[in-house]
Amino acid sequence: MTHVSKKVLDTKTEKKLSLQLAKFFSNQTEKQTQNLFTDLLTSSERIMLIKRLAIVIMITEEHSTYRIAQTLKVSDSTVRDIKIKIQLEQYDYLVAHYKNKNFNSKEFWKTVEVLLRAGLPSRGSDRWQSVKF
Repeated sequence: MTHVSKKVLDTKTEKKLSLQLAKFFSNQTEKQTQNLFTDLLTSSERIMLIKRLAIVIMITEEHSTYRIAQTLKVSDSTVRDIKIKIQLEQYDYLVAHYKNKNFNSKEFWKTVEVLLRAGLPSRGSDRWQSVKF
């Protein structure tokens, strides 16, 4: 579970810190970025980010809220909240990046499957059949 300080940052400071964090990650190789995420985030934080990205992708691919919630084992309200943010264009950059040809959708879904089954055997060869690769 994440623990966030109750002290609120002013908007200007938050923007500066966000920019610094982005710069910190921007000049790294793929392996270095992976190591930074592993060092910086707990397992549950990494899983939360992966699931959030998967929700955005599945909404973009027009899957139902129910299907997304069931597949990713998240609440309907979480999916609805993200769907509203997409409609309000708060995830435009993320959606555009997903649609970029450099994003390996097939590899991403393989990774999500491993995450969801937590090391258990595959549930069938067509598990992600409805997801477009």
